[in-house]
Amino acid sequence: MSRGSLYRSFAPLHFAAMMLSVIFVGCVDPVGDFEEYQKMARSKASAPPPSCLPAPAEGDLDISGAFVGYCKVNFADPSQALMLRTLFSIKDGQLEANLTPLVTTATSLNDTAGDPPVIAAAPLIGNQFTMKFGLVKISGKANAISGSDIELGDATFKGVLMSTDKVLAELDGGLIKPFALDLNPAGDVCVFVRSPDGVTLPTRPEAAAFACAK
Repeated sequence: MSRGSLYRSFAPLHFAAMMLSVIFVGCVDPVGDFEEYQKMARSKASAPPPSCLPAPAEGDLDISGAFVGYCKVNFADPSQALMLRTLFSIKDGQLEANLTPLVTTATSLNDTAGDPPVIAAAPLIGNQFTMKFGLVKISGKANAISGSDIELGDATFKGVLMSTDKVLAELDGGLIKPFALDLNPAGDVCVFVRSPDGVTLPTRPEAAAFACAK
């Protein structure tokens, strides 16, 4: 293959990596940010993003109560996951979720970022759901990656109940701010873990918890 052909083959990948670097890390040091993103991308090149969620648990599961949602974009570290105070309830076959972003330094479910709650509901069928939140705005206090305000369009959770204490969901939709990004490709995953007492943060999930079954 000629050098020109190689360049044409890999140029789109270089451009995509540069755009994600600007979006999630900021523009304070664009050269350094791009080099850091390249390292992250290379380290994950042999592990393609997950393509689907695992099968849900069987039987009637009551997940009503307080959870913490840890939402991680594909290339981010688990320590950079967005934290959401999540109140689940089930009534008449409908699963409702009440989400409130937590500050990056949160030590309890009371440490919210000041954003109003976002509420949505969806039918729970076979312990699976597709929940649409629409436009979601999150203050930079909750953004552990860059500290920038976040705006999502058509935000949607496609989730499964794994147990009474754990829910998995893929995050779909589109990032509007701080930059445009399509979140519909698989790999942006949220792990919801029950708070032991409704206040205390559960242990943050490790990287493997964000991997979906293929």
